[in-house]
Amino acid sequence: MPPESIPSPQSLRLIGKQWPGRLLNVIIVGFALLGLLQWLACITDNDMLPPFHPLPASQAELLKYRYLILTTHLRESDTPKAHWQALQPSLRLLQAINPDISHWITQLNRENRILWKPHATLFNWPVLASYDWRFNNFYLGPDFWKLQEGEKAAVLAHEYFHYRQNRFWMVADTLGEGLSGKLSEYGSRTEDEAHLYQWYAYQALHMPPSDLVKSYFSRRKLYRFVLTPPSGNNL
Repeated sequence: MPPESIPSPQSLRLIGKQWPGRLLNVIIVGFALLGLLQWLACITDNDMLPPFHPLPASQAELLKYRYLILTTHLRESDTPKAHWQALQPSLRLLQAINPDISHWITQLNRENRILWKPHATLFNWPVLASYDWRFNNFYLGPDFWKLQEGEKAAVLAHEYFHYRQNRFWMVADTLGEGLSGKLSEYGSRTEDEAHLYQWYAYQALHMPPSDLVKSYFSRRKLYRFVLTPPSGNNL
């Protein structure tokens, strides 16, 4: 390296003195962007989510479906028609407790948006399903098909929440937790709300939440937001 290209001790000290100011500028811009996102979220967040209706005790056939596992035989090599038929028991449950979710899944199928997702994990948790709002694609993983039909219905409700979630809130939430140093593998406020919506699906089905949901509630201390005990009401 030529001698003239070697930084002098004085220039190195100058660069070192500039870093705190640059870091402060980044933080200020980050909080300004966060404020803008939250403002945009407030003026666009006027859409209410559909409520759940308790599954009637008189519908004995649907009550029976809740605890059945009917799709363990399903494989990625099966036809999309076979995948769609395998969803029907869960969709019948959703039609009874929250028809909007069932209609959304049906519309995705009409547009060929329901896709098979290879086995994946996120922070050591299996990815059962995921909604990609950028391309309006809905992915179902192999672990999803190992669930009870009632559990599948609750997972679909969780992803429906993400579909309806305000995008500005999602980005603001991630940015806010990153700036506060709270962003971690243990969850986020965005996921908190989706898990709460999933919890209400379990309540409507008179089922105890899955171990994954109960574990998330315990880690995030969300039990204070629900009025009924986590054991559910088994009809």
